[in-house]
Amino acid sequence: MSSFLYPPVRPLAVAEVLDLAVQIFKATVVRCIPYGILAVAFEQLPNIHDLGSGAIRQPFGGGRPIWLVLFVLGTLLALMMWSALLLRQRAIIEHTPTAFKTELTETLRRLTSFVVATVLVFVAIGAPLTLLLVVPASVHWWLRIPLIALGLYLAVLFSSTWPAVMLARQGPLRALRHSVCLVWGNWWRVVAVYGVGAVAVLVLAILVSVLIALVVPTLVADIPVMMAVFTVLANAMFAIVAPFVGALLLAVFGELRARKEGADLEQRIAGLAAVE
Repeated sequence: MSSFLYPPVRPLAVAEVLDLAVQIFKATVVRCIPYGILAVAFEQLPNIHDLGSGAIRQPFGGGRPIWLVLFVLGTLLALMMWSALLLRQRAIIEHTPTAFKTELTETLRRLTSFVVATVLVFVAIGAPLTLLLVVPASVHWWLRIPLIALGLYLAVLFSSTWPAVMLARQGPLRALRHSVCLVWGNWWRVVAVYGVGAVAVLVLAILVSVLIALVVPTLVADIPVMMAVFTVLANAMFAIVAPFVGALLLAVFGELRARKEGADLEQRIAGLAAVE
C-alpha cells in the first residue's frame, strides 16, 4: 500500500472511502488475523467453559457466577484484541514499525479509556429503548420504530469513538465529542460506507454458510460433530471479518478527519493570509 494513501490528504467520495477500506484490508488481513482469532476465542470463553463442563447452555448462563465472570473477562480480553488490531492496522498502512509487545502495551495503556468509551456508547445507544420499559404496552407498537431509528442514528454518530480513543489517544468523553463533530453533517455518507460494508459481509457470510452446509455433511455424518465443525468454521470467518471491520473504521475516521480538520486548517491559513 502506498504511503500517501493513508491518512487521506483530501476529502474522499463514498466509493473512494470504500476503496481505501478494501486496500487497508488487503494490506493488513494476514498480519491481523491472529488478533481476530483471539478476539473470537475470548468472546467464546463462557461457551467453551459450558462445553467443557457439560453444562446446559442457557441465556446469560442462567445467572451462574462463573459464567458471568468468564463473560466479563472474555469481553475485556476481546476488546484488548480489537484495540491491538486497530493499532497494528494503522502501523502497517502508515509504514510504522510495530510489534506484539508494543501493541499490547499501548492497548493496556488505553484500555480504561476504551472500556469506558464503549460503555458510554452502548448506554447512549440503548437509552432511548429504555422508554419501552416505562410507557404503557399499548403504545409499544408505534414507539418501537422511532426509538430503534434514534438508536441507529446515535450508533453512527458515535462510530468514530473507538478510533479516536486508540489512534488519537483521547479520553472517553472527548472521544465521544470528537466522533460527533466528525460525523455531524456527514451522517448519510458514513451510513452509505458502513451500509455497503455490511452488505458485503452479509453476502460473504451467506456464501460461506451455504458452502459449509453443502461440504460438511459430505465429510461428517455425526450431527454433533457436524455442528462443532460448522461453529469452528463460522468463528474462523468472523476472525477474517474483524480486520475488514477495522479497515472500515480506519478509512472512515481518516477521511472524516481530512474532511473536517483539513478544512479547518485551510480556513485558519486563509485567515492568517488575509490578516497579513
